Amino acid sequence: MNPTNRPITMYHGTSEASAQSILDQGIDIDAERRRDPGDFGWGFYLTGERERAARMGRVVLSVTINVARFAFLEFPYFIIPGGVYVQPRNDIERLFHGLVFDESNRMMTCTGPLHRRVDAARRVRDGFIEHGFAGITTMHDGTETVVFDSA
Repeated sequence: MNPTNRPITMYHGTSEASAQSILDQGIDIDAERRRDPGDFGWGFYLTGERERAARMGRVVLSVTINVARFAFLEFPYFIIPGGVYVQPRNDIERLFHGLVFDESNRMMTCTGPLHRRVDAARRVRDGFIEHGFAGITTMHDGTETVVFDSA
């Protein structure tokens, strides 16, 4: 599980229309992703850095979430500082690696035709939900979090 059990504030950059929809109707986990299906699974992406969120859209929403039920991945690409590839070290990393990487160690959420990337991203979300996780948080680019279950 995540190393913190307290609510944290993160940011989501989006368009004005999407921001209004989120404010009016809440987060739609199944909403189409305009940029890509998501390296860490299909869901609602947040960052710990307001400036990064601002690069993703004209409107930046501030979101407070409790990440106690989120899986934590220190190195989601399994490359540590210095460019060294590492094998999964714990059950969460093994679950993620098994859902995301193919037999050639390519991330299926990042490579290949879009429909396959979408399928892989949805498999990650479904697999983590089946294991009781509401999302994934990482230290990638500061702090990046993907919400799989908006409850």
